[in-house]
Formats: sequence, structure tokens, C-alpha cells
Amino acid sequence: MTTQLQLKDVTSTALDYQLFEKRRLNLLYEFFQFWRYPRTFSNPKDLSGITFSDLSFELEPTGASEQPTPSGWHLFGPLFREIITRLMARSGKLYLFVKGMDRTYFDELETIDKVLVPRNLSYVLLPPSAPFKKDAPVRLGAGHLIFEWPNELLDEVPRKWFHSPGIEIEGYIGNDDFLGQIARLYFEPDTELRIRELLRYIDIGFRVRQDNDGLFLASQKLNMEALSNLLGLPQLNLMVQKAIGVKS
Repeated sequence: MTTQLQLKDVTSTALDYQLFEKRRLNLLYEFFQFWRYPRTFSNPKDLSGITFSDLSFELEPTGASEQPTPSGWHLFGPLFREIITRLMARSGKLYLFVKGMDRTYFDELETIDKVLVPRNLSYVLLPPSAPFKKDAPVRLGAGHLIFEWPNELLDEVPRKWFHSPGIEIEGYIGNDDFLGQIARLYFEPDTELRIRELLRYIDIGFRVRQDNDGLFLASQKLNMEALSNLLGLPQLNLMVQKAIGVKS
């Protein structure tokens, strides 16, 4: 029995826009999209040279006499801090975009007031993608909050916000202060060129998989080999084996 983190090149899948009809099969459908459905990309050549990859668990079924293997999300949450820290090894800043189905899951204004402002963390609150509905059945969010998140609080991300499907999480990793560029691109038309321009300003963009069991990664600056080297998969998989009780 083996359970391992694997980094797979999913560029061909990401650029197959026919899979947009089945969102779970193409994670590019919702990356840097901000609930502007439907996404109508039409020119995959505009994304040529960009690496799209998937970091997730390869889970083998257990035999009748073996202990059940923990699910991917049980394993990924405890590893989240280590994985993001490794991805940030050559970069200085991490910004997150967290969005709840309603403010019961994630309250933008409360996060600003109680978390970001006291810690002097940078943020931008962008207007909602859809017009406000007075009689909406849920407490809709105040907009789209993109905010700086420090390394020492990375453990809080899975603890607070790994609540699928009620919350979605994206991250943007880079060296410079690119928050202003993200805010500007928010108002640009949703095209492949907007994705390419985002990836010019950052080193890595990621989106937590819907089941909270891995990451969709996008980078214009790092290829598969460079991403794999940053992650150090052999060391991460030793941590996985330890977590499931496999002796080395």
C-alpha cells in the first residue's frame, strides 16, 4: 500500500476548454475568475508556455486486512503550511483570496476588522461580481477580499477555511508588492491574456482543490522541474508516510 503526493502536469487538460462544462475536470475554469460565470475562453494559444500542474495524493485502495488509509483532505490539511512555505522559498509575499458561499462561512468585514487591521496586513476589498439582491436567501459577502497572509498563520488556513464546498481558496505568491496589479486586473475582461498578465507579476498562483486535498498550480516563471524542486516531494512524502503510520 502506498499513499504519495504527486505533482502532475495538467497543462493539456487546463487548455481543453470543452472540459469547462465539467468544472471539476478543469481547475482553470475557476482560477482568478471571481464568480463571473460562465468563463468563455476561446484562444488557448494565449496561455502557451505557462505551466499548469496538480499537486494531489495518489491513493491506493487498501486490502481487506490493512488499516484504511486517511483520505486526501485529512492528509493535506496538516501539510498545508509546509507545502506553501516551500513554494514561497524564493518569494516574499503571499496573498490569499477566500470566498464563502455566504458570510456565515467567511465574513470579509470581520476578517478586515479583527485579523488584518490589527496585524497591519495589506488587503483590498473589491466590489461583488453580481449586483446586490435585497431579498437574497443568504448573507452575501461584502465583495472579494484579497489579503496578505503571514507564514506564521498558515496553520490557520486549513483550520478555519477548509470547509468544502462552502469556501473556496486561492493564493498568489511573489516577490514584489503585486496587490495593486491584482486589483487592476480584477476589472479587466476575463480572458486568457488577463491570466497571463497576472502570472507575469507573481511567481506562482494556486487554488485549493474543491475537496481540500491538493492544489492546482499555475506559473509562467517555473516549469515542472523547478516546481518539483521547490516542493521537495521525497521529503514531503516521508512526512505523509509518518502521518499514516508507515515505518521507513
